[in-house]
Amino acid sequence: MGTLEMTVGSGTEWWKSSHRGGQFGSASSIHLVFAADYIPSEQILLNCGESSILNDTDTQSWTPDVGSKFLLSTKSSTSKATTQDPLVPKVPYMTARLSQSEFSYRFPIVPSLDGETLTIKFTPSTNSSNAYAFVNGIEVISMPDIYSNDNGLKLVGQDSLIFVDNTTALESVYRINVGGNDISPSGDTGLFRSWYNDQPYLYGETVGVTVTADPSKTIISYPKDMPTYVAPENVYSTARSMRTNPQINKNYNLTWIFTIN
Repeated sequence: MGTLEMTVGSGTEWWKSSHRGGQFGSASSIHLVFAADYIPSEQILLNCGESSILNDTDTQSWTPDVGSKFLLSTKSSTSKATTQDPLVPKVPYMTARLSQSEFSYRFPIVPSLDGETLTIKFTPSTNSSNAYAFVNGIEVISMPDIYSNDNGLKLVGQDSLIFVDNTTALESVYRINVGGNDISPSGDTGLFRSWYNDQPYLYGETVGVTVTADPSKTIISYPKDMPTYVAPENVYSTARSMRTNPQINKNYNLTWIFTIN
């Protein structure tokens, strides 16, 4: 466990890379864009242990896995929680599928390719004879490649480049909307990401000022090779800025601190 300090940003994501074993981030200065949403070719939300179609708190519809064609194993059972932490969404976390033996699901993917499937297996720990494998929900959503770059990605404040390709697996650690509010998955650009307000991560008493672009006076543009669904419009319409007095600005930084493993 450690901490990571960041001193620049507008809309920012921090990732862990299992391929390279490090953390890196992306930050950009503000331009505003009119974004077109991404439309996934596969979008499956499976509510494990449930028998009815239910909507989550973000109005997304979850298909029950009871009687589902995706469930391969019959040697499993369902369970419903008797109580639930009010901070935890009921869908899909109120129900679960569990088993003391391995069970699996199989999902068809890429409609243009015959026979392509994704199989997900759940196996109990072998360290205990009473162990169960369980799952509350499964999301299978196709995602566009918005991170790879043949020319490399430059780290903020550094001259070195990071290369992301098909051998790199990324885990989202923080996705921050600097100077703006939380954005739920339904408010994203079809990628179903959650963006969080940066206020809790600011360090010290000096937090600068938030800035919101006037949509009637702002034109957003992207490089020709960058899709507009890379981030929602709300991310690029807000920022956090130091104040206008250059002498005072020399005496402090805007700093965000993130805890990382």
